[in-house]
Amino acid sequence: MPEPVQDLQALFDKLNVKVTTDEGTKEVNLFSDPVLLYKFMKFCAETFVPENINFLYNLYELWKQKVETGLEPAPRILNELYDEYIKSDATSQLNIASTLQESTYKNLMSLESSVESFYAAAQEVNTLLITNELL
Repeated sequence: MPEPVQDLQALFDKLNVKVTTDEGTKEVNLFSDPVLLYKFMKFCAETFVPENINFLYNLYELWKQKVETGLEPAPRILNELYDEYIKSDATSQLNIASTLQESTYKNLMSLESSVESFYAAAQEVNTLLITNELL
């Protein structure tokens, strides 16, 4: 099984959208272009699915911080991410299976809790975005 960080890196690397310019169509990573990310977040809000990209972006920022510093985010921050997006009564609840909610909670409550605890949920959200042709 690959390292979880590599899994998250691969997932984030695949968050591409097709952009048409005067030079043609190209794929651009959402998180590499702030203007594109803003426009995509706005589009998701207009189509009533802002929680998906907001979750992925928040997770990306935590993961990037871990890669840059070598330190896990504080447990409080990971719990806030869980409470906002995964928990059954979350304020911006993701449309994911209850079994995935439970497994994310168990991973988060383990002694080895880390940003990677959210990998399966991120993978599911990525699949939903692709299935709904948002990516």
